[in-house]
Amino acid sequence: MKNRLLLVILLLCSFLTFGTSKVKKQLNIAVIYSVRGKGDKNKNDFAYEGLMKAKRDFGIEFKEFTQRISVIDIEYQLRSLAKSEKYDLIIGIPEEMRPGVAVIAKEFPKQKFVVTYSPMDEKLPNVATILFREEEGGFLAGALAAMTTKTYSVGFIGSAQTPNVRKYEKGFKQGAKYINEKLVTVSAYVEGESPRFDISGGKKKAEEMIKKYRTGVIFHDAGGSGIGILNAAQENKIFAISSEQNEDKLAPGTVLTSIMTDLSSPIYTVIKNTATGNFQGREYYFGLSENAIKTTGFIYTGDKVGKENIRKFEEIKNMIKSGKIKVQK
Repeated sequence: MKNRLLLVILLLCSFLTFGTSKVKKQLNIAVIYSVRGKGDKNKNDFAYEGLMKAKRDFGIEFKEFTQRISVIDIEYQLRSLAKSEKYDLIIGIPEEMRPGVAVIAKEFPKQKFVVTYSPMDEKLPNVATILFREEEGGFLAGALAAMTTKTYSVGFIGSAQTPNVRKYEKGFKQGAKYINEKLVTVSAYVEGESPRFDISGGKKKAEEMIKKYRTGVIFHDAGGSGIGILNAAQENKIFAISSEQNEDKLAPGTVLTSIMTDLSSPIYTVIKNTATGNFQGREYYFGLSENAIKTTGFIYTGDKVGKENIRKFEEIKNMIKSGKIKVQK
């Protein structure tokens, strides 16, 4: 009995040793959240989930900071963190960090950085970039819009014509046509000086679209301007689909679902690669197959969407995951 117990202990120790042998050392990480901080129910919270999972699995330690406002202050913040030599990895969550990282990463070539959502203008060996296959989320939104519209057209409204917003638009049109080839799809952009923070501008674009094309469902990727789009949808008794954060509660019964990019899995993946000595300064893409694009669960709109359409929606989601449906960028 004693020999058997000893053998079990030795096997357990061997298993534990094998399971952790790939981790090079405990990592110290600096994470810079956007000005909204934790509790935003969006990018910052998703990133925190990924950090906590990495802490449990790899024993990392991380220190939290909030993004400075101006470009000069952002560079100062990044330079101070890099100069301290305390951190194996510096993660910048807001897109505003990217220009600063482009400068500071060259000054400190041995310091590893992570940026999110937008690609770097210049590829750097010490910068990992987390990107999403937004076109897959757009495809889901387009398919759902086509299944639920009561008119002959569905629409997309973006903030500005940036690459990731355009990917949502392109995916949306593909998804709508997948369900109904004859359906009219229309697009508009808020644009202007503050395209992500123009509520009245968003509402105006939505009202114009509804009036001109009798649009039955509008999918938006317009940030804060989306509030105006949801208001227009409510007032005109049509449906909307939101992006990037859960907006179902903002207009219950109007917002069919929210398509969200979830940073937790991407952040965890890059930390894991770093912890095991496999950090690479390259672009990482994440989508439905990595559970990095998620949808809310029709809590307020299940009866309006209908069981058959929800079943079809989940089927399309799985077909994208498996590669049976290939969404073009």
